[in-house]
Amino acid sequence: MRLNRAVLALAFCLSTTWAAEAQFLDMGVGARPMGMGRAFVAVADDASAMYWNPAGISQLQNTEAMVMYAPMYVGLNAKVIDSSSNLTNDGMALAYGSLVIPTSHVNLGASVHFFNTYLYNEYRVSLGFARFLGATLDGTGIGIAGKVKLLGTGIATNQYVSANPFFTANGTTKQAVTADLGLFFRATERLSFGASWENIVPADMSLSPGVTENVPFLLRMGAALKWPLNAFDDFRSAIDVTIRNNTINKQRDVSLAAGAEITLFQELVAFRTGFNVSPQYVDDGFSFDELTFGMG
Repeated sequence: MRLNRAVLALAFCLSTTWAAEAQFLDMGVGARPMGMGRAFVAVADDASAMYWNPAGISQLQNTEAMVMYAPMYVGLNAKVIDSSSNLTNDGMALAYGSLVIPTSHVNLGASVHFFNTYLYNEYRVSLGFARFLGATLDGTGIGIAGKVKLLGTGIATNQYVSANPFFTANGTTKQAVTADLGLFFRATERLSFGASWENIVPADMSLSPGVTENVPFLLRMGAALKWPLNAFDDFRSAIDVTIRNNTINKQRDVSLAAGAEITLFQELVAFRTGFNVSPQYVDDGFSFDELTFGMG
């Protein structure tokens, strides 16, 4: 088992091409959106909107920030080879932080997103702005947003990478700039719609000369409906569809997410649940990916 893991780690380090399809995956952030099964593009009313739909930050009236750190696959992380040729645990983790500052004309947002393993890391640094066009934030109107992202990837340097002529010639890091657009439409006090277009500017993350590996274009679309339970408490349901260009088989992957949230005792307590499904590379079409529950 130790030998097999070492061989796999070595093969990872010696890879000479990096398909952008496997980079910058839609992992999701925020306890609330994840608790709602990732159905959040038409809700997007907190600082995590910088990830799900930047137009959502146009709803915020006060400065808001969020920080998240999530170790991934705890207890299941593989062994990797360190710089001394020893096997060590691969500490795979996801970190995210965002800050939204409302102003008199536009709402400003900034976010950082890191995905790290012992062998590979990637990051996204985003700056965005949004404006709500309507009579009041509690009434109907449209929020529009733009966001610029700096994308970066890096391969950890060890004795195998250093000895590989490909990395010696082409380096181990890559950066590119792309942009997102967001739209938020509150049709009524209860009903809202949202859309987010991500990576609309081609961002080539390939290290190989003459090879283009653009980060896939991603489109999110969603609707949310809020039902007041009484003067203070609400029940909210949401549904999202995500379309991602698949650069491996030149097709589009479509996933569906649905979620619900109930707030009680003047929003002192909230309960959430949701699920999502996505296509797999098999003949049976869609697979059930996640069933989520949360509270706050």
